[in-house]
Amino acid sequence: MSPLGPRPHGSLFKPTDAVHVSLFTRTTHGAEARHPDLPAPSPQVASRPLLYLGAIRLGHIAPTAMIGRVRPTIIFLAILALAGCGARPVSPAAIAAQPATPGAFAVRFADDIPLHDAARDRTLTLRVWYPEPAGRYPVIIFSPELGRSHRAYEYLGQAWAARGYVSIHVSHPGSDIRVFAGKAFWRLKSIAKEVATAPATWSDRTGDVVAILDHFAALERAAPELNGRMDANRVGIAGHSLGALTTLLIAGVPIDLPGRPTADLSDPRPLAFLAFSPPGP
Repeated sequence: MSPLGPRPHGSLFKPTDAVHVSLFTRTTHGAEARHPDLPAPSPQVASRPLLYLGAIRLGHIAPTAMIGRVRPTIIFLAILALAGCGARPVSPAAIAAQPATPGAFAVRFADDIPLHDAARDRTLTLRVWYPEPAGRYPVIIFSPELGRSHRAYEYLGQAWAARGYVSIHVSHPGSDIRVFAGKAFWRLKSIAKEVATAPATWSDRTGDVVAILDHFAALERAAPELNGRMDANRVGIAGHSLGALTTLLIAGVPIDLPGRPTADLSDPRPLAFLAFSPPGP
C-alpha cells in the first residue's frame, strides 16, 4: 500500500517510499520567498513565475501509520498551498503558522461525468466533489498517479470540499486504471514503465487538464448540480506521482518532447500547484 492509498500492481513506487510534497503558487514579483528550513527549488522551477513554498519530505511511513500521520499532514499542506487561489499573497512565515481547522461545509459529489474534448477527440471521465450550500468556490483539478481513476483519492476530495473547494478528479485515458485491465501480472511493471515514460502520456495528461479548464461551462451542463459553483478565476492544480509531473508541467516546468526540446506545456490560468511525490531531477 502506498502512503497515499492502495496501489495497483506495477506501480513505480514501493511501500516504503518517502512522500515528498512540493508546493507552489504563482507570483508576479519574481523574487524567491522560501521558508529557511526548506530546500531551494530546481533551476527550472526557479526561473518560472512561481512562488516556491517548499518541498517537504514526510519520510518513510509504514502503511499502518497512514491514517494517523500522513493524511492529516498532507491535507493540511494541501490547504496551505491552495490558499494561493485567493487574492492576496501570504508570507512563508504566515503559512507555517496557519493552524489546521475542521471542514465547515457539507460535502456532495457528482460521479462519472463525461467531458468530451472535440479538438483531440478524447473523452474524459470526472468525479467532482463540491461543498454545500450553493455558492461560487475555488477549484482544484486533481491528476492521479498511473493506473488510478477519477474515483481514487476520495479522502482528498472530501477534505477539500469540506473546506470550501470544488475538487475535480479526472481519469486520464491511456494511463488510468484501464491500462492494466486484463494484463498478466508479470507484465504490469513493464507496462507501467512504458506508459509513464512515453512522451505522449505527458502531453495527453496536460492536455486533459487544459481541456477541463476550457470546458467549465460544458461541465456545468453535464452536471447541473455544479452550475454556478466553480470560480474559473481561482483554480489550483494538484497531482500525485505521474499526476505530480502533470501538475509541474502545467505550472511551467519544461520537458523534452520528440522534436520539441524544452517544450512548454504550461497554462497561465491556474494560480496554485500541489505536487505529491513529484519526479526527481
